[in-house]
Amino acid sequence: MDYIWLNFDEYYINQGDPGFADIRFKNNTTIKSYGCGVCCAAMIVCKTLDLTQTGDKQAVIKKVIADATNADGLLTYSNVTYDGVVFKFIKNTDYMTSFDLCQPSICKLNGHFVLVNGFDSNQNAYEAYLIKDPGASANRNLQQPMQKYGSAIKDTIALRYA
Repeated sequence: MDYIWLNFDEYYINQGDPGFADIRFKNNTTIKSYGCGVCCAAMIVCKTLDLTQTGDKQAVIKKVIADATNADGLLTYSNVTYDGVVFKFIKNTDYMTSFDLCQPSICKLNGHFVLVNGFDSNQNAYEAYLIKDPGASANRNLQQPMQKYGSAIKDTIALRYA
């Protein structure tokens, strides 16, 4: 295995994008401020259901907030049901197992979430893990957000349809 890449370009959601930034959590905070985990989950739902339009992505974000966050705006990892499809969070997942299933994972860092959508064995350590970062579109590998949020991985999470 040299290179695995799951294309999320059409499904990417930047939490600071004007189309998403002002969507509110139950505690009235915004996607722009605290929406990285929700955006990662929404990207997976959007890719699975092939939803690429801004309006569809907004609806998915709102549904993830409704189904899988609490009153404080924190992810509860409850199932998300969208368009009749049930998505289940699976904590402590293995990246390589997810790649074998052609599925991404969500990486929880200290205060930030990113979507892990590839692996490049020609790179070293965390630079080998390719990502979509809802907080910084320029970040392409896991090492980049770790420079800001620390190198501790708090959890690895899959979101799969049941």
